[in-house]
Amino acid sequence: MSAYCACGDEGGSAASGGSTRIRSFLFYYSPDSPYQHINPLTKMVMVVCLGAVAFMIENVYVGLVLLALVCLGLAVARIPGVFLKRIVMAMSGLLLIAALSHALFSQVPGRITFFTQPWGTYFTERTLLFIITFYLRFLTASFISLVFLCTTRESDVVVALRFLRLPYVVCFTAAFILRLMSTLIEGWWALVEAQRARGMEFSGSLLVRLKRLSELASPLLADVFTKIREVDLALQARGFTVQAVHRTQVRRLRWNIYDYTLLALTSALFV
Repeated sequence: MSAYCACGDEGGSAASGGSTRIRSFLFYYSPDSPYQHINPLTKMVMVVCLGAVAFMIENVYVGLVLLALVCLGLAVARIPGVFLKRIVMAMSGLLLIAALSHALFSQVPGRITFFTQPWGTYFTERTLLFIITFYLRFLTASFISLVFLCTTRESDVVVALRFLRLPYVVCFTAAFILRLMSTLIEGWWALVEAQRARGMEFSGSLLVRLKRLSELASPLLADVFTKIREVDLALQARGFTVQAVHRTQVRRLRWNIYDYTLLALTSALFV
C-alpha cells in the first residue's frame, strides 16, 4: 500500500484479476502503479508547471526533450492502448485544423517564402517552425494532463485543494467539473461505438467525418444533462451540502521522497 492511500479507497475501485483496481477520472488503474505513491498535490503542481514550461519554450530541441520525458511518464502510467489511440485520434484532428489554419492564414515573415496565397498570406520557414513548436507545446500539455486524469481520483483533487485551505465549495466544484469532462469523453465514445454497431461509417473526407460526428452532439448533451440530474438527485437524497460545515477527512496528504524529487526536478525546469 502506498504512503498516500494508507487508509484505502472509498468506493472508487473494481475487482480485476484478483486485485482491486482504482477508478481515476478516465479509467481503472492498478494500485501498484508508481503514481499511487505520488501526492496528488505534487501531480497538480507538475501539470501546471510543465504545461507552463511547454508554452514558454522556443527551442524545438528542448521541446522535443520535454515531450520525450512526458511520453516516458505516459508509458509508466500504463494507459490502455485502445484508450490512448482514441485520444491521439481526437488530437490529430485538432492539430490538422491548426496546421491548415497556420498554412493558409499565416503572416510570419522569414527569409524563405515557400508559397503565397491569393489573399496575401504566405508560408515561410518560420511558419513551419512555428507549427512544429505549436505541435510540441500542444502534445506536451495534453499528455501531461492525460497522465494526471488517468492516475488521479476526484477525491484526490478535493483532498489536495483542501490542503491549500480553499473553501470546500471550490474543491467540490473543481472535482465535479473534471468528472463531467470524463463523463463527456466516455459518453462520446459510447455513442460512436453504438453508431458503428448500427452500420454508420465515420470514414471519408474530413468534412464528411466532421458532419457525421456533429450529429452526435445532441444525444451527447442530452445524456450529460441526464447524468447531471441523477447526480443532483443523489446528492439531495443524501442530504449533501457544500455550506460551511465542519468536515473530517479519512485520508491525509503525506510527503515522501518521490514528491520531493519530482518537485525539485520540476523547479529545475524554470532555471
